[in-house]
Amino acid sequence: MDIRQYDKKRDELVGFIDQALQLKCDLPERIKENLTAIRSKVYENQFRIVLISEFESGKSTTFNAICGGQEISPRGHNIRTSGTVVAAQNTLDSKKVNTADVIWRSDRELLLCFAKYLVQTVKELEPERFKTCALGEQLSSMLRLPQDIPLIRKAVEKRVQGYGRNVIEQGEEEALRIAWLICEFYDAPLLEQMKQKDHFAVCDVENMVCVPVKWGELDLTSGQNPLKVSDCIFLFVKEVKLYIQSESLKRSGSVIIDCPGLSASDYDTQVTFDIVENADAIWMLYNGMGMGKAAIEYSHQLMQLKNKSMFFTINTKISDEENIQNVIIPDCIKKMKKLNRDLCADDFHIYDALLALLALQAERFIDGTLDVHSINAIRSQVVKKQRDLPIEKIINTLVEKCFVNNHGISSEDLRDMNFDLFAKDKSGIAFVKKVSGLDKIVEKLENAVVEQKGQSILIDNGSEKVIELLKQVEADLQVIEQAALDDEETVRAEFEAAEEKLKQFVNFCENELEDLDDSGIDHCLALDYWER
Repeated sequence: MDIRQYDKKRDELVGFIDQALQLKCDLPERIKENLTAIRSKVYENQFRIVLISEFESGKSTTFNAICGGQEISPRGHNIRTSGTVVAAQNTLDSKKVNTADVIWRSDRELLLCFAKYLVQTVKELEPERFKTCALGEQLSSMLRLPQDIPLIRKAVEKRVQGYGRNVIEQGEEEALRIAWLICEFYDAPLLEQMKQKDHFAVCDVENMVCVPVKWGELDLTSGQNPLKVSDCIFLFVKEVKLYIQSESLKRSGSVIIDCPGLSASDYDTQVTFDIVENADAIWMLYNGMGMGKAAIEYSHQLMQLKNKSMFFTINTKISDEENIQNVIIPDCIKKMKKLNRDLCADDFHIYDALLALLALQAERFIDGTLDVHSINAIRSQVVKKQRDLPIEKIINTLVEKCFVNNHGISSEDLRDMNFDLFAKDKSGIAFVKKVSGLDKIVEKLENAVVEQKGQSILIDNGSEKVIELLKQVEADLQVIEQAALDDEETVRAEFEAAEEKLKQFVNFCENELEDLDDSGIDHCLALDYWER
C-alpha cells in the first residue's frame, strides 16, 4: 500500500463512519463518542512510534532532530531525562504551534513511584492500619496524600537509618529520594500555579523532562537538600504533549514518543510498557557500540509484545560508518538470532543524529526561526572559551567535527568541495542532511508507517472497531425489535379477547330483546338500547 492508496481507503472509512453517525435510529451517546474518536484518530493520520534506547545513545539528539531541530529534550554528557513521557506531533493549527499540554501524575501515581519499598516500614510504624497490606500496589491504595506525608517522611527516615553504613541498592535509593522530595514539594505554591495553566511554551518543557544535575547531592541520611521545587517539577509530570511544525513528523504522519528507559524505576518501566502496548511501532536506537547487556534485555522484553512493528537504527555517535557496517551490525544480527529474531543487514539503518540535528538548526538559522533557547543549548555543547563565538561559527565547527570523526571527511576535503553550510541556496544543508542519513531514515520510517497504518489505523483501530460498535447497535436494535414484536403479540391477544367479550355482549343483548314483550316496551328506548 502506498500513500495514495492509504489516503483513498482512509477517506472511504471516514465516509462510512459519517454515514453511521447520520443513521436515523437514535444511536446511544457512548457509540457516537466512540465512532467520533475513531474518526478523529483516522482523520488525524497519527501513528504512534515509541523511541527507545540505552542511556547516552543519542535518543535526545534524535528526538530533537525529528522535531525539526528545536532543542526540546536536554542533551549533554551525563544529562539524564526523567521518567516523563514526551510525545511530539506536527500541527497545522497556528494557535497550537510550539505549545505543550502537560498531564500531571495523580496522587496514586505519585505513590506508586516508591510505595513498593515502604510496605514493611509503614507496617512497623502503624501495624493495625496496614496489617492486611502486603504489596506496594496495595500500599499505594491505602496511603493518602497529603494526609500521610508525615508518615511517609518517617518511613523514609527509618528505612535509611536501618541501612546504617551499608550501601542502599540503587533502585531503592532512587525511590526513597523520590518519596522524600514528593513530600517536600507536594503543596508548593509554584507547583500549584503550574497545575492551573492550560498550555506551556515548548521551551518551558526542559525542567519537566530532565533530572537536575544536583540530583545525587540530596543526602537522605542528613536530610540536606540542595534542590528547589523548580528542580523537581519532573517528579509530578506524567506526560507532555508537544505541538510543533516538523517536516519529518509531517512526512511520516507520526507522533514520536520519547519515554522512560526500561532500566528506570519500577513504576517508570511499567509506564514504558503501557505506552509501548498502545503504540503502533517501536523505534529501537542503538549507539555505535551495538547491543550491550541492557539493550539485549529490553530488546527481548519488547519482542514479547505481539503485532508491534520494530524499526532498528544505529547512531554513529561513538563509531564510524565503516565499523558499524562491518562489525557492529553483524554482531547485532548474531545477538538478535539468539533472541529468535532473524534480521539481516538491511534491517539496520545507520545515521548520524548530531549531524542531522545541526543541519536542521543551520536551516532554522538561515530562515530566522532558530529560537533563543535552542541557541543557548547549542552554545552549551562547546567549551567555555568558544561559547561567545557567533552561533553560525559554532554550528559550522560542530558539523566539521562530525564529518572528521564519523565520516572520514576532513576540513581539506570540505574546502576542496567549496562546502558552505550557510549558502543561501541551502546546498550546504542539503549535503549535510544527505551525509547524516536523516532523509533515508525518515523515508524508511514513512514507508514503514504507511504500511503499518493500513493495518493498525484503518483496520485494527479503524474498521474493525467501527464494525464492533455497529454490531452493538444492531444487537440493541434487535432487542428493541423483539420487544416490539412481543408487545404486538400481547396487544393482538388483548384485542382478540376484547372482541370475544363484545360478541358475547351482543349475543346477550339479542337474547334479552327477544325475551321482552313487544307490546309493553318503548320502541325508541329499545332501539337506543340496541344501538348502544
